[in-house]
Amino acid sequence: MKQHYALILLVITSLGYAQLTPPANLQAYYSGVDFTKTELDLFDDLAVKTASKHTNPLSYTPGIWESSKITDEDPNNPNNVQLFYGYSDIDGNYVTDTTER
Repeated sequence: MKQHYALILLVITSLGYAQLTPPANLQAYYSGVDFTKTELDLFDDLAVKTASKHTNPLSYTPGIWESSKITDEDPNNPNNVQLFYGYSDIDGNYVTDTTER
């Protein structure tokens, strides 16, 4: 029985020090990441790589305005966007003015 525990401990210890390698189809995606690093150092490298691959900076005009037409679409009127950060006092009653064309 002691041999089984020793074998299990050896396998777990070996896995703890095994080098991570991304699958072949993701090698190019993860190029530049040092997989010999561990813990926070590896986490930081992966976070930087992920942010650089998945960031899409937008200019305010037309970028953010055009994307807001999709992300902030008024469910009651697809020709309008919802105003989450302000209002448009078109009719003099700001309570009713939560969307804009």
